[in-house]
Amino acid sequence: MKRWQSLALGMIISVVTLAYALHGVSLDGLWSEFAHARYIYLIPSLGLVIVGLALRALRWRGLLDKRTTLTHSFHILNVGYFFGALLPFRLGDVARLYMAARLTPPIALLTTLSTIVVERLTDTLAIVVMVALAVSMAPVPATVATAALLSGVAAIGGLIVLTLLATRRTLAHRLFNLFIGRIRVLARLHPERLLDRLLDGITPIGSVRGLGTTLGWTTFAWIVSIAEGFVLMAMFYDQPDLRSTLLMMAMGALAVALPAVPG
Repeated sequence: MKRWQSLALGMIISVVTLAYALHGVSLDGLWSEFAHARYIYLIPSLGLVIVGLALRALRWRGLLDKRTTLTHSFHILNVGYFFGALLPFRLGDVARLYMAARLTPPIALLTTLSTIVVERLTDTLAIVVMVALAVSMAPVPATVATAALLSGVAAIGGLIVLTLLATRRTLAHRLFNLFIGRIRVLARLHPERLLDRLLDGITPIGSVRGLGTTLGWTTFAWIVSIAEGFVLMAMFYDQPDLRSTLLMMAMGALAVALPAVPG
């Protein structure tokens, strides 16, 4: 899909979903809220955004086994988020793959891709924890709780599989040869070499220390993100509510998880 087509589709989806979200909302009241917002809170919020992005850059650098500098990982991550906020179909991730491949030395596309998968799984676990905390404070919509539960089960299962493959490369190659290695058409592409590059991206979570470090950076990053959301709510509410902040962050993260929806 051409870039302008992706952008047009993203704009259409954004307009439709925004119209649905604003259905029945008084526009005069909405503008009044913006007019009386305390924008001074944007300053600490932006500071927390930078800290959160830095923590995510540290996590990604760790998943890449420190094959890039923190500066490169921070900038590449931000460019990826920028495109992801504008374009649908995970094109922000494509930008990350492209830029990581242009580093010196370059990082294989499949290696970068596997680190992104690990990021998605650990972030999903964080979302489940946020919903669980919100549920412990007061009832939440059943759809949100169900979506979080299903996402959490899938994320835990995915992490278990990836951790097993990261610690058992021989098993990964056996499974690969069993299901894919017999396809002669793929032989010219050296599939086992591609598999090794894919496994390189999940190697760090194959150890207790590596998995713990990844989960640790994820935890710190989301704590900062929750603080950011809480400060943003203070722009409009005299007494921001932690439960509402948790639900806002969780629902927003679940929404942008859909490939066709821009941030």
